[in-house]
Amino acid sequence: MSSATIIVTFKVINGKEGLVKQLLENTLNETRGFDGCLSLEVFYEKKTNSYLAIEKWESVSHYNRYLEWRIQTGIEKVLNPLLDGGWKNVLDNIKKFEGPEQV
Repeated sequence: MSSATIIVTFKVINGKEGLVKQLLENTLNETRGFDGCLSLEVFYEKKTNSYLAIEKWESVSHYNRYLEWRIQTGIEKVLNPLLDGGWKNVLDNIKKFEGPEQV
């Protein structure tokens, strides 16, 4: 079965780590319950002050519908003051992989 792996990086402004962690804790259950989300894990790297979300979706199309919903519900306004480069930096660096490839 083909699926999609999505990797999203949130580079946090120094001093905002606690707020970002709380925001993720409060919102990611909605993500996990969204149609097509198979799994979601979040990791934190202190060295880069970044959260990394590794998500499994039924398809890239499912993820794109989710992302559009997040945008429509105002995630940009919430994250802009907390992230280095704001929401635009998140969007510019989302990785969308289909597969896995049999190599």
